[in-house]
Amino acid sequence: MNENSKLWDVSKLIKNDDGSIILSTQRINGIDPVENVVVKLIQNGAVDNSFGLNGYQVLDVTIDNGLAAKKQNDGKLVFFGGQNNSKIIRLLPNGQFDSTFGISGEVLLPSTDSDFNFNNNTLVFQNDKILIIERKSGMSTKSIFRYNNDGTLDTTFGVNGVVENINSDNIFIDTFNNIVGVSGYSSKYTVEKFDPNGYAISAFGNNGVLKVNIPFVFAEIISAYMDNQNRIIVSSGDVTTLNQTSVFRINSDGTIDNSFSYSFSTVNHAIFPILQQNTGYYLAGAKLDSQYESTNVFLARVAENGSIDTSFTQNGYYVESNANLKSAESIIYNSDGSIILSGEYNDGVSNKIFVAKYIVSNLATNEIEKNELQVQNPFKNELKIRSKEEIKSLELYDLQGKVILKSFGNLLDTSYLNKGLFILKTVTISGKVFINKVIKN
Repeated sequence: MNENSKLWDVSKLIKNDDGSIILSTQRINGIDPVENVVVKLIQNGAVDNSFGLNGYQVLDVTIDNGLAAKKQNDGKLVFFGGQNNSKIIRLLPNGQFDSTFGISGEVLLPSTDSDFNFNNNTLVFQNDKILIIERKSGMSTKSIFRYNNDGTLDTTFGVNGVVENINSDNIFIDTFNNIVGVSGYSSKYTVEKFDPNGYAISAFGNNGVLKVNIPFVFAEIISAYMDNQNRIIVSSGDVTTLNQTSVFRINSDGTIDNSFSYSFSTVNHAIFPILQQNTGYYLAGAKLDSQYESTNVFLARVAENGSIDTSFTQNGYYVESNANLKSAESIIYNSDGSIILSGEYNDGVSNKIFVAKYIVSNLATNEIEKNELQVQNPFKNELKIRSKEEIKSLELYDLQGKVILKSFGNLLDTSYLNKGLFILKTVTISGKVFINKVIKN
């Protein structure tokens, strides 16, 4: 599943198949200013004491803005961040440091200057490789580093494992295994594209770089999310005052997607985490007061075209009644229809992190008939799957057994494929696997 976060997130959520969650956050321990910790919570929200040391694992990283945090397909947990010399840290599923990775589970990046931006799009997986984006010491632009599964630098990538002079703040891996980066400032955004080995795709934009002027005002990108059609949904605004908030979508070719229009203004709000579910998106963040301060958690669902989905709750959006829950920083969706958020808690005395579970009884999902899985067959330019259970991944194979397309949702963009017979592998969130022969007309 693709994940995202805003520029200064402190908390990150990771979903496990058994309904438990991993929370990466910070705490004050009375000795150091802040301590980066990872905690595992079981389904009812209690701490799983079998994880790490009594449910917690402390990461030896100095950074005030939180770490990027993701889970590999094998269940291992990867974290990235740090002030000045950044680190990649990998834990086993039980919370212990992975001794097969780097030195005792840690890899220290060579000579980097942190810009304190460790949103979840600074860390991505490319098959069994780990890609991170960071600034080298003395450079104004950023670099992409690729590491092998054992923590060694992959020297087959770019030049000796590094691609330099990157402008992007967010990187993604699209369904073609290409690397896509995006950044945006002062009403202009930039998309960069590289092939799987880190070489610029010269046919895209100007030697792999496309710069686009936006016909509305924004200061910079706050959060970004790549959906299962390689489109990037962007929340933008002023990261200091949170005003001029807007949400727009970028097509896979880098152009503005004019079919998407988000213009909700009933509640003054800012959008931070974004998550695709079926054909729509959940947008979470904060309700804002007249001074653009976060006052309450805000959650909305929009249709694929960006319009508010009024079949979600009563009005298509929800404002948290508990004013201590100020803003959402991370979001996950469960197959039972519940949503879990983490974010800022402030009771007027101290700042904390909350984790809250919301039961949504009126979700905007397509009605699924009695069949457990429905496959669009034959298909044309897209292959859509409908299932009673949330879909974890789709893989399309040719008849020689080679994977040619992959998606972490219920839709594959097949517009580039020739007509023919293919094998589709569908994996649900509970681990069920379905194999189907499908035909493109």
